Amino acid sequence: MQKNISVIVVANDNFESLEKVIWSYNTQAFRNLEMIIVNQNSDETISKSITSIQKEVFFPIVLLNFDKENNGDDCVKKAIEIASTNYILITNSDCLARPDFVEQHIKNRVEGYFLNGASYAIHTSVLDKISQEIIYSSKCFQMSWLKSKGIGFFRSFMISYSGLLSTFLDVIFSKNDISSDNLSGWKSDFIQINSFTNLKINNLKEIDLKQKNIKSRAILLKLQN
Repeated sequence: MQKNISVIVVANDNFESLEKVIWSYNTQAFRNLEMIIVNQNSDETISKSITSIQKEVFFPIVLLNFDKENNGDDCVKKAIEIASTNYILITNSDCLARPDFVEQHIKNRVEGYFLNGASYAIHTSVLDKISQEIIYSSKCFQMSWLKSKGIGFFRSFMISYSGLLSTFLDVIFSKNDISSDNLSGWKSDFIQINSFTNLKINNLKEIDLKQKNIKSRAILLKLQN
């Protein structure tokens, strides 16, 4: 069956985070996807681990290895070029996806637009507490669990809430900033973009793309120092 969306994950040196991110995509409600991992440091540990983890997830994983001297833009652009679908979602290897994350990007895609969601940073001290079991049960996206780990009420609410209010919030709090952690669009549009490093709204306006915010609907947990 042909896949409907290609998820491009830009990897850093931390395989522990990447592994947990892959697990989070194994919980997705929308399951007709492929994953392309851009390994910018050609870490053999990542390559071997991907071979192992592929056996437990429902989606195919394509690993692109690049030497350190390769430009990051070239890595992402190469991933876009080889994607087998006509719709692209770009994220990073320190961002856990809520179970409805891919579904929200699929439901809200519109010709002539790119979609931009939100990533909510949590301290890496919480990372050790996010096990495979916690991810598969979606506890790390539940308000009670987040608050028990010291995440404030408002942030916990925004991470966990998925009702009609989120659509309303996206309308009244619309901003023209771009989160490169949570970005999707049509392959035919993205392939025209020259640079994905420090991507700005002007890069997208140059190819006549409009922005649609789904920041209260497409939610990522970003693990940071």
